[in-house]
Amino acid sequence: DNKLNEEDKEEDGEEYRLMSINEIMNGSEQFAGLIPLMRQYLYHLETIDTDTRSTIEQYLNLISKRARGTLMTDAKWIRQYVDQHPKYEHDSIVTDEIQYDLLWKIQQITNDNEICCPTLIQKQMLDSTKTTLHLPDYADIVPEPV
Repeated sequence: DNKLNEEDKEEDGEEYRLMSINEIMNGSEQFAGLIPLMRQYLYHLETIDTDTRSTIEQYLNLISKRARGTLMTDAKWIRQYVDQHPKYEHDSIVTDEIQYDLLWKIQQITNDNEICCPTLIQKQMLDSTKTTLHLPDYADIVPEPV
């Protein structure tokens, strides 16, 4: 009953095995998963307010779905956008026109001027969070040159 699977290895008394990013993040029969561990930790944390807990849960859902492969990562979405662009000749050259179209599309998604891209992020994830993220202006972060 204490035998290792074929995928499992043992070295210097330490047991280890290869896992997919989905198994690491969401867990499996043999590993609890980082996201379930985070949820368990948050469940027992008394000093966290409801709004913060809700926001963290939205991020955990996003990470979980990306690890599972049900939502694309930003990098995969960008590669797919370029690959499907009508001007892309599949020669590894991303022209200025393709770059412009890509940045325009990203701006439209970011500014919510376009229906949310469901393969990248789910609209209900954005709508159901109770808090908003206010990023400081770039000028407030970077000191002026001397």
